[in-house]
Amino acid sequence: MIKLGSVFRFRKTSLSFFLGITYFIIGTFYFYDQLKYKHNLPKNPEYASLLNDAWLELQNITNKPHPYNSKENDRIHDYLLHRIQDITSNISYAAIADDHENGVTSIFKQQDTFNASSIDNRVIYFESSNIVVRLEGSNPDLPELLLSAHYDAVPTSYGATDDGKGICSILAVLDYFSKQQPERGLVFNFNNNEEFGLLGSTIFMENEWAKYIKYFINLEGTGSGGKAVLFRTSDATTAKIYKDAVVDSPFGNSIYQEGFYNRYIHSETDYKVYEENGLRGWDIAFYKPRDLYHTVKDSIEYTSKEALWHMLHTTLQLTKFLALESINDIEAKHNLSPAVYFDVSGLKFFAMSSKNLVFWNYILLLVSPLTNICLLFIIRKKNRILLGRLNTWFRLPISLMVSCLITYCTSNVLKALNPFILSSNYVLATLLFVGVFLISNYIVLNVFERLSPTLDFKTVAINEVSVLLWAILFIQNTKSYYNNYKNTGIYPLTISYAFVSFAGNIAYLFMIFKKTTITPEETVKNGTLRVTSTTDVEADPGQPSTYSSIENGSNTVHLDNNTQQTRTNESGATPSENNTEENDERRPLLRVASTEVQNTEKNNVANYDWLLEFLIIVPIPTYIIYNSVSLIMSALNQTFQDTGDIAKTYLILLAGAIFIVLPVLPFAYKINFKLMRLVIVSTIIIFVLVAHVLRPFTEALPLKIRYIQVNDQVELFGIRNDNNMIKMIEDLPSVKRNNLSISCVNDINLTEKCQYMSVFEPHLIDNFKPNEMKMLDIEVIRNDKNEKFKSPYEPINAEIKINVLENRMCTLNFNTTTKVRQVTVFKPSNKNELYYTPMDSNASIPYIFKTSENIDQLQLHKLDFKQNYYHIGIQWLPQLSLSNIDATNVEDGNNNTLIVDVECFWGEYFDDSIDNDGERFNKLPSLTEILKFKPIDISITNKDKGLIKYTQQITL
Repeated sequence: MIKLGSVFRFRKTSLSFFLGITYFIIGTFYFYDQLKYKHNLPKNPEYASLLNDAWLELQNITNKPHPYNSKENDRIHDYLLHRIQDITSNISYAAIADDHENGVTSIFKQQDTFNASSIDNRVIYFESSNIVVRLEGSNPDLPELLLSAHYDAVPTSYGATDDGKGICSILAVLDYFSKQQPERGLVFNFNNNEEFGLLGSTIFMENEWAKYIKYFINLEGTGSGGKAVLFRTSDATTAKIYKDAVVDSPFGNSIYQEGFYNRYIHSETDYKVYEENGLRGWDIAFYKPRDLYHTVKDSIEYTSKEALWHMLHTTLQLTKFLALESINDIEAKHNLSPAVYFDVSGLKFFAMSSKNLVFWNYILLLVSPLTNICLLFIIRKKNRILLGRLNTWFRLPISLMVSCLITYCTSNVLKALNPFILSSNYVLATLLFVGVFLISNYIVLNVFERLSPTLDFKTVAINEVSVLLWAILFIQNTKSYYNNYKNTGIYPLTISYAFVSFAGNIAYLFMIFKKTTITPEETVKNGTLRVTSTTDVEADPGQPSTYSSIENGSNTVHLDNNTQQTRTNESGATPSENNTEENDERRPLLRVASTEVQNTEKNNVANYDWLLEFLIIVPIPTYIIYNSVSLIMSALNQTFQDTGDIAKTYLILLAGAIFIVLPVLPFAYKINFKLMRLVIVSTIIIFVLVAHVLRPFTEALPLKIRYIQVNDQVELFGIRNDNNMIKMIEDLPSVKRNNLSISCVNDINLTEKCQYMSVFEPHLIDNFKPNEMKMLDIEVIRNDKNEKFKSPYEPINAEIKINVLENRMCTLNFNTTTKVRQVTVFKPSNKNELYYTPMDSNASIPYIFKTSENIDQLQLHKLDFKQNYYHIGIQWLPQLSLSNIDATNVEDGNNNTLIVDVECFWGEYFDDSIDNDGERFNKLPSLTEILKFKPIDISITNKDKGLIKYTQQITL
């Protein structure tokens, strides 16, 4: 019968048992975290009613795609305005401002919001249709809270998650506070046109109510469901407010925040606008799966009430805390450094200042090594054998290098065989790299142990892992210090190093206080007797004894911790295999040494310190690291479809897998071979699955292809994956029937662009007559460049009229060699001037933007579909005034020409157009054909601001 004490000794079976239990518990916590929200619908009748109403609102606003440049967008605006008026009727402390009705318009300069590296100078003309609601607080001295979401969507999406859930959540919060006045004033911004420039939030900052606001909550969606994560927050104080407010199912991680800070995440939300205008707040968003983001599957069908409730309840908890609880707004100003925060399976939320974390990291990086050195000094002072021989210290570094190389090669093989598998199954890929790295270390470390047995590898390895983590943490901590504490994702390193270094010091403490007498080396003629403490390890039954030895020439006697003696001759035979036993003078001394070890063993304390070290090092650091890797990969595993950069994703996953295994390495050589055999078989099966069997794209997680029709040419963009895009195009009926030519060229990284001529005529508007009408036409109204008495130094002015039919969105691009310094947009001053009339200063309102810098682009966003033109004024400087060219050398004035490329976008395709005879036409038949005949594992999204773009170039 096995003694209970032996279960807890450092045996292969014991180690394997506790390792299996640890991984089982981590897996249980992980799946609990992933599934908990699905079983957390409200039982409170008031909350249940709020959720049911919000779900109904979501159903009503996601009937059709509704981008800014669609008529459905107007229907959503009118529906929301009607619902808001119903909710706030008979409420004395409520006020509504409808930007559409009030004619709110602005012209402003804006950097490219989705490309921080862009140096283009863009000017935006924007007519707003935001709906802004204000609930006055009972305490007017408190700064107010803004809740914001956008009701527009992209042309290819129903917008259920992006951002229908956000809209329905703040509508539910408005309904909740319509029944009880908040102490702090609340402002709700149901904004429009976020998708193409964050314009609704930008123009909101010109609203008269914006001056009362200090805090904001922005709701967004970059996936299609799941849980709403706290993407980022302004500072440590706002993170602490979230911690105190959201007590039920908090979910957030500052790793994502670092992604935004360091531009690993390229997309943006309205949070950026509010924060840049001095507000402090929270960015709460859905974030996965990105394969469905901006596609037709962002719909009611692919989301759930549970997901909506998670966002709504999080928002409600945070809003109630801010609106009804007492917050010291003066004290809240003190801690403005970036925040470090994370949750543990939705059960507990932790938050602290990144600045404080950096400070305590440096304290930890100083104190822990000093403690380690002091303990080593005490061990040496007490005449205890200092840990191991030289080869013991080199084992783990060599093993790490070999294992990293093997794992890296495995990732390259996977990239060659099935590079995009991360899109559909990053979890199996993670387990593959974890398995390869663990197996490689197991083999290398056991080879070392066979060649040169040692007692103390575990303690050495713990401290070597501690040194490695020390170096990594020091580097990352210093980077954070010089980056204004914005490296808010380093907390897993802090936790891992703290636990590992603590375990290393614990191991040294046990060496000091163990009741063991270390027998010094005894020299016996040509041999050396080395007997070391045997309390670090106990041999497994049936395992060779390898822990203390007597070496003499070719003969070795092994003494295990049960003091059994085995002698082998040069050929490896044991005494039982030889009839004659060598008789020499060493035999009495061997008996003495054995007796000393036996007497020592009787006085030894039971060896359970390894278990304490294991429990410190493995469970918590492994959980924190795996959870962090999972969060990162669930957000990034499909981003290569946007960027084409798969190599960076693989490197992140590779590093994550290595860190997951790192806490186990000091114990890896001691894993039971039966368990390791299971790991090896599982790893091989996983490799076969991810490399050869599983498909990278499925119906649930499809390949995303971006579509736009430019004039009469269809352009498609996507990653190069077994020519899937080309095969799809070649299989289209119109392409086969008309034998259309397909042209494909490589785009950035792993993406490609394919194009072909469409044989279909778009019918974007009712009663459209292709032979008689043009969707886009440009006229030059005035151009004074060649006026006879014009000074060569005088700025040149021109006016153009862009005739468009039922359009809301156009862009003018100016050639960069000409310096455009002023643009003017003339807006009709009354509803009757919907069709262009000769310029009349009383009939239009000029919106002028003038700058000393060059203007590269003018974007136009108007609301009225019936206004069939844009009236634009442009002023640029002659080349002469910018150089030393003699005026007499400029005769024809060609150096002063301005080239303008005009692009106008339309975003509707869902409804048919109708002619005067009642005949129905598909608005965009080339897109409809693709949607009808594409494979099920491909989804279509928009490439640009619309689904079709008409272009024209003019020279002024």
